[in-house]
Amino acid sequence: MRIAVAVSGFLIGLTAAAAAQDVCEPGPNSNEAQLFARMAVPLAFGPAQAPEVLQPGLVRLALEVAYLPDIPDEIATPTICRPNKPPENVNLLSAMPRPRVQVGLGAGWVAEGSWVPPVTVNDVKANLFGVSLARTIAAGPEGSALAVRGHATFGTIKGPFTCPEDELSNPDNPDCFGGENPSEDTYKPTTFGVEAEYALSAAAGRLRPYAGIGYNRLEPRFDVGFTYAGGAVDNTEVKVGLDRMTLFGGLTWIPSGHFAASAEVYSAPEDVATVRVLGRYALGGED
Repeated sequence: MRIAVAVSGFLIGLTAAAAAQDVCEPGPNSNEAQLFARMAVPLAFGPAQAPEVLQPGLVRLALEVAYLPDIPDEIATPTICRPNKPPENVNLLSAMPRPRVQVGLGAGWVAEGSWVPPVTVNDVKANLFGVSLARTIAAGPEGSALAVRGHATFGTIKGPFTCPEDELSNPDNPDCFGGENPSEDTYKPTTFGVEAEYALSAAAGRLRPYAGIGYNRLEPRFDVGFTYAGGAVDNTEVKVGLDRMTLFGGLTWIPSGHFAASAEVYSAPEDVATVRVLGRYALGGED
């Protein structure tokens, strides 16, 4: 029986070789699209803190940690590009840290950037960037602020998502059975978004509640990287395009002119919600 499965896997590998450069474009209702949509929520470069009018030249350094919700097996199981395959190996991490830097440009403009360097954690290596540009103005009661913000997330996340080590010896998974090495897949979580957010004046001078609404355009790409038992290579590209509304809100705690901390719930109501926490330090302090 195992020999038959191995031969089956070899033949599948030969078939895959003929279509190695195929591009698969599953529809918005496919499991593949739902999977990418859920993964995009914690990776989107959301605000993670209340908007403020920054002094020109002020620099803030911050570290954000986002919770990565588990993807259920029924969504992680492909329906279009690799049908009848067991669930993809996507629940490798439960949180993602992201360093951030924020700079006041004057006239209410704030630029922000982030970089997750390519350090391997539990077989996952990200090289992820986030950028944003926001305009904040005073609005409403003294200390309240309204901001409009554009943002983008791009880069790569690499890992054995289609064929991890333990699936190479699983005869019930002919897509992976018999391969010599785990897959080296590449996920590109490209996201562009715009949002509006409003923050109330700080209660007792320390806590600032805020909330917002936004729109994200998701353009994820996934490149399979697996060599079958017969030597055939599958590097199929999976492409999806999705539009999502986002809702978010949180609290920023400001105990001093140098330090602040935030907690935020960020969601795409159609998909999933995540929680972000952030700590920041202002170089030179703030008035």
